[in-house]
Amino acid sequence: MTELNYTNIRRQLEEEKAEILKSVSGGSGLPIHMNPDRDDLAQDYITLEKTIALKAMEREQLEQVESALQRLDNGTYGLCSECSELIPTERLEILPYATLCVRCQTQHERHW
Repeated sequence: MTELNYTNIRRQLEEEKAEILKSVSGGSGLPIHMNPDRDDLAQDYITLEKTIALKAMEREQLEQVESALQRLDNGTYGLCSECSELIPTERLEILPYATLCVRCQTQHERHW
């Protein structure tokens, strides 16, 4: 297992946070119809539902990124929130806001 480069991890998290904030602050992405017919209204509703779902996912990811930055600041970054074991460096390089080691993540997914 390689050693974590906290500077690179912080930079990666900050970049991801900036991208999410940029996306979340964007417009609704909904077309505006002056005289919509039923088909336009139905399509607008589908588009709205997709947009709401995507924005919710982005907000959740933003919370995870901000939490990872807090863990970096308080010295608990890289520790599994379930078993307190070290999360493998390779996992953190792929998913820098991971809070669970592979074993605990697998157990968590089995209970869903």
